[in-house]
Amino acid sequence: MITQNPFTELTAYIPVYAMQLYVVAMALLVIGGTLLDVIHKKSARYFFENAEKAKKYLALFLWMTSNRTPPTTSSAMRTTYACIA
Repeated sequence: MITQNPFTELTAYIPVYAMQLYVVAMALLVIGGTLLDVIHKKSARYFFENAEKAKKYLALFLWMTSNRTPPTTSSAMRTTYACIA
């Protein structure tokens, strides 16, 4: 079973370019269906908003635990902390 390639036998009935076209079409349809599902469920907005919040909280955590923060970063983090709270 492992030594025999079933696609070589299939080429007697279907041209190689048709099989390649089928694989490319299926990949594009899967990508398109996934994008339509994300748009329909509006889950993309949820994930992007949570990513922004996570970035802000990570930066705040790193600022609070750091002993050597440059003054400009420190000022920006205080502003971000005020906006989050």
